[in-house]
Amino acid sequence: MKKQKLNYRFHNPNPADVTADYILKVFMEVNEKKVEQAVKTAADQLNYGAESEDGRDRMHEKSCLFAPYIIR
Repeated sequence: MKKQKLNYRFHNPNPADVTADYILKVFMEVNEKKVEQAVKTAADQLNYGAESEDGRDRMHEKSCLFAPYIIR
């Protein structure tokens, strides 16, 4: 039996920029946890072994730069 190829057609009455903005918001919402985990992993890798000899955390300022960019 031969498989029938499916054809999808979407009607979108919105302008392209509105559609792109909506799709971007959906992708950001869906991938929020992945982005947070990637930022946390990157910060942890930067902080690994980042303590100086006097016990101060040299990378604290750099890891804090990520905080404002996490979208909730």
